[in-house]
Amino acid sequence: MLSLEELRRRISSVSDMQSVVSLMKTMAAVSVRQYDAAADAMAEYDNVVSLGLHALLREHPVVPPRRAVSASSIGVVILGSDQGLCGQFNDDTVKYAAADSVVSESTDIRSVVIGARAASRLAENSRPMERRLRVPATVAEITTLLQDLMPHILAWQDDGVERIVVYFNRRESVASYVPSKLQLLPLTDEYLERCRSMKWESRSLPMLGAEWQPLFAATIRQYLFSGLFRVCAESRACENASRITAMQAAEKNIDRRLTELRSSFNTSRQTVITEELLDVVTGFEALTQSPPS
Repeated sequence: MLSLEELRRRISSVSDMQSVVSLMKTMAAVSVRQYDAAADAMAEYDNVVSLGLHALLREHPVVPPRRAVSASSIGVVILGSDQGLCGQFNDDTVKYAAADSVVSESTDIRSVVIGARAASRLAENSRPMERRLRVPATVAEITTLLQDLMPHILAWQDDGVERIVVYFNRRESVASYVPSKLQLLPLTDEYLERCRSMKWESRSLPMLGAEWQPLFAATIRQYLFSGLFRVCAESRACENASRITAMQAAEKNIDRRLTELRSSFNTSRQTVITEELLDVVTGFEALTQSPPS
């Protein structure tokens, strides 16, 4: 049986761990709110970009022909995490990307992984990886991340890679997420048709102040930026929501461990007190006994 001093040390250590877990859960909850707000704001920006494409497609209904998309060549962006304590967050994303038929049928895969944990999972599966980027620690750092990521996407396009897909986790509810993908390029016919059919929000029709082709290219770059920003924010919100779930499970385990330790401490303390009382009583009886005649 452990001594009282050892039990005190263990109770103190577990209590400190409980405080750390509680702090991590609080910080994760704050981060979820920030990234959710960023994703919602970017959804509004997505609508502005779609309206820009709508204005361009009014002037030029037919999108310039693009090169045929090769099923054997694909650019992949995988969003994971740098930190742990978020359950199966990284495993789910990497497994979903590996199982996607778009990836499994490709012979030329160009990939960028965001997050050290996801990169290690990819390396374990012997998957190719061009570069690993750091996960943004704040909403403001998402823009910095995209400044590093966009040159890779443009380089892929210069090399003839026309299909670019992003794999990430999207929230389904407060505490759950689902692995998802977003095809950035080529623009799907459904998306272009949705842009064409949008209703202009003003009675004044838009007019182009520059040549159509440069405007279209600039709008597509904004489309890429807004799409990537939104999925980055959603991924970070999912990561922190998953971390909250993990911390809640840890809190339950810590509470159970503290209950066990305190129960053992109280039992041991009661045993020590009882033994001391017995020693006192035994000593008292020995002193008060009459000497033999």
